[in-house]
Amino acid sequence: KSIGILQRIKYIVSDDILLILYFTLILPYFNYCNIVWGSVKSIYLEKLFLKQKKALRIITRAKWNAHTLPIFAKMGLLNLYDINKLQIYCFMYKSQNKQLPAFFQQFFTLNSDVHQHKTRQSNKIHHISHRTKIRAFSIRIYGTKLWNALSNNITTSPSIHIFKRKCKQLLLTEY
Repeated sequence: KSIGILQRIKYIVSDDILLILYFTLILPYFNYCNIVWGSVKSIYLEKLFLKQKKALRIITRAKWNAHTLPIFAKMGLLNLYDINKLQIYCFMYKSQNKQLPAFFQQFFTLNSDVHQHKTRQSNKIHHISHRTKIRAFSIRIYGTKLWNALSNNITTSPSIHIFKRKCKQLLLTEY
């Protein structure tokens, strides 16, 4: 419905107004609880991703079949999959900096808490094993995997805002 609104008014309003409408009408649907529903196989999210690309083509007045990766990079916007990664990064940052409720503090343990060996991985989160693919997308497994892949320069950020900005820049460089 929101994409239809953008499609109809793209001839009347400026590009800036179209971008503001994207942020107010479409992006909240992708951001809301994405950490919960966005951590599934990508085939389930493909229809939503196609809608996001369609909205982006409307905003930039690109052809209906234009490649969207350069558009995402030019606009500085994250795609649906990277929105999920960013939200997981933020959750993990808050967990490691004790900014979440106590219930979540027991979700993750450091390698240094599991064994006493002084290794390069001692300050990383201990990876727990899993058998099923469904479990692989849980926050305990997938979040640990994403967090451990980040550099120390990013994970030791002094505030959540700086951390989020660094993570977004990291994700945008992959475009």
